[in-house]
Amino acid sequence: MTMISDHNSEVFPNIGDIRLSCSCRKKSKLCYHLAAGFYSIGSLLDNSPELLFLLRGVDHKELLEQKYVNTVIKHTTSCQHDSTINSEDLSEIFGIEFG
Repeated sequence: MTMISDHNSEVFPNIGDIRLSCSCRKKSKLCYHLAAGFYSIGSLLDNSPELLFLLRGVDHKELLEQKYVNTVIKHTTSCQHDSTINSEDLSEIFGIEFG
């Protein structure tokens, strides 16, 4: 998790890493073509979030610590009939204390 939370890790792109350009004649910074491209990328990442890490050259499997995976599995299987998770479970799942 330190790799994700470190601002210098380059897992997530910085604002300067993204360049927008289109050959259409639209004068705005974000034309329909670029918006459609972002929508497509967003749709791909919704279906396969690990692609973000693949694009950045990071093995997403290395980011998953087994203890977190086991905790999430335990809590998601135990609350199949109840769609809410109590705050104690959230604290254990995410490793942070909720007030």
